[in-house]
Amino acid sequence: MSKINLTRTTRNRIADLMKPFVGDRNEQQAFVQRVMWGHNAIDRVEYTGSAQTFSSNFMTLLSDEVIDDKPAILVLLEEIHMQVGSDKQEQVNEIIAELRLSSSEPPRKTPTPGNDTSSNSQTTTVSRVSGTNVNIGGTQTIRGNQYINGEE
Repeated sequence: MSKINLTRTTRNRIADLMKPFVGDRNEQQAFVQRVMWGHNAIDRVEYTGSAQTFSSNFMTLLSDEVIDDKPAILVLLEEIHMQVGSDKQEQVNEIIAELRLSSSEPPRKTPTPGNDTSSNSQTTTVSRVSGTNVNIGGTQTIRGNQYINGEE
């Protein structure tokens, strides 16, 4: 996956999910350790400000980082996912799906049935995402809606 593009709305949604875990300096440090253990960017984290300020600054730092071969923002969201209840987990899953679709990575191509895959392929896209399971290419199921080659 290539660079993640964060909109203001998405940044605010992630910051709201982070706030309960980064209220003071000790919580901020513990949270950062869970997200970035062993990563060299951990030394650049500033543990200052309110939960909102810290969250915004931390996301800015993570925006260009890669942790374990993944964009660091996704690692952050995975950590949040493990810490929240099922209602918030659904929100995290939706954000992850949106980020994967909006990344600068081009859509994967799937072979057109019955044709030579080396010379003829078809781009598969999803035009609507509202659920938690997204798999670009082939058949996808999102909250009970089945999408085949981008069509419902």
